Amino acid sequence: MRGNLILTTTEKPSLRTNEVSVAIPLFAIRKFLYETPRRFTPRGNNFVVSLKFMTDPKFSLTFFKIKILLYKHFLRKEVVMRKFFLICIIGFSLLPLMVMAEDSEESESPQYKDTPYFSGMPNYSICDSKDFEFDYYNFYNGKGCTRVEGKKFYRIYTLKENAKQASILQILQNYANAVKKMGGIVVFQGLCEGEGSECAQHSDYDMMIGKVLKDNSELWVEVIAYNEGDDYELTIVVKETMKQDITANDMLDSLNAKGYVALYINFDTGKSTIKPESKPIIDQIVQLLKSNPELNLSVEGHTDNVGNPESNKKLSLERAKSVINAIVSQGIDSKRLTAVGHGQEKPIADNNTEEGRARNRRVELIKK
Repeated sequence: MRGNLILTTTEKPSLRTNEVSVAIPLFAIRKFLYETPRRFTPRGNNFVVSLKFMTDPKFSLTFFKIKILLYKHFLRKEVVMRKFFLICIIGFSLLPLMVMAEDSEESESPQYKDTPYFSGMPNYSICDSKDFEFDYYNFYNGKGCTRVEGKKFYRIYTLKENAKQASILQILQNYANAVKKMGGIVVFQGLCEGEGSECAQHSDYDMMIGKVLKDNSELWVEVIAYNEGDDYELTIVVKETMKQDITANDMLDSLNAKGYVALYINFDTGKSTIKPESKPIIDQIVQLLKSNPELNLSVEGHTDNVGNPESNKKLSLERAKSVINAIVSQGIDSKRLTAVGHGQEKPIADNNTEEGRARNRRVELIKK
């Protein structure tokens, strides 16, 4: 039977009393008791928290109580719980209870799966898993945090019984290498601490932050390891690609007003193959040209500044030609269209930011 930790907080008598209940999976008890000493550095005023663990009635030990000294500090006028220190354990022996309860938990635990992007380390199993269709996460970048929104995957891995333990460094480096093999970069690796780290969900942990640009999507990953490598957590957010809903009338209005319209057509990474989700934009271009038979267009490709300028210019031309081919395949005369590739030569946004680079990766229709 799954056990819960019921958390009740009581602040100093001079302050208002708060109560909060938190359901924590059974595996968290071990993590809670064996956190490394660095996690327990005192900060600010203290208050006491009591934890009571309720077991299945069939167990002879019905509960134990743990008193903990928690420390708090203030961040942007909000009280943020940061550090905790184990003071004493009151009750009977904890170990037999943990063994019995873990056996029961293992028999009832669901069959968790790895994420589609990364698998777990050898000798480790998943003990908790959550996926969210849309959520956000703050990834530490060494100076502050980058907030990323999109589909989120969360896994907690724990060492299997009697298995060989990996070190914290080994776990982090394993995922750093996986990020690099995917063509990504390691944004940060090390201890998340000091000025600017308070925005991170897991400050004061050893962590690896990686970023991968793949198939017009942006994947961010955080790995934190603790308990000398007994446990680690994996958080992934896949940022949604830039999408554009635009009609033939919208295009015509922009062409008449400005002489051009910028379109965000998604291609396979490093290729000129148009992705299926961009077909509606192609269909609207065809409708535009069929409704305006006198209209002739220059189709001009643009890239961001990532990579070689010459390669980017070639790629942008190939993508412009790919758009023309898709239009011609639906009955439009190719003589009405010309292809141009500018590469990274004409940015419309800051290439130093992800948002800016996304805006620069575009196809423009120019009225001739």
